[in-house]
Amino acid sequence: MRDTRGYVTEKICDCMCGGCVPVSWGASNISNLVPPGCFIDQPWFRDTAELVACLDGVTAEDFAPCQNRIRDFLSRPAAPPFART
Repeated sequence: MRDTRGYVTEKICDCMCGGCVPVSWGASNISNLVPPGCFIDQPWFRDTAELVACLDGVTAEDFAPCQNRIRDFLSRPAAPPFART
């Protein structure tokens, strides 16, 4: 359902609930539904090689703040119902 506005499934939240920072290539308005900084948006990159290079360069110092933002998002009442654990 790539580029379909508003179409978000449990998959992105499953990743977040599991402690991962998801890579999204779904809803074109994902940042209106899930706060930026809680995921990596594939369309930000020119191509797959650039995305892979970014992912290869992620450090613990990069990862920890994302996990903190994800925990904050998941704890909010506005989080999607399927995101609450």
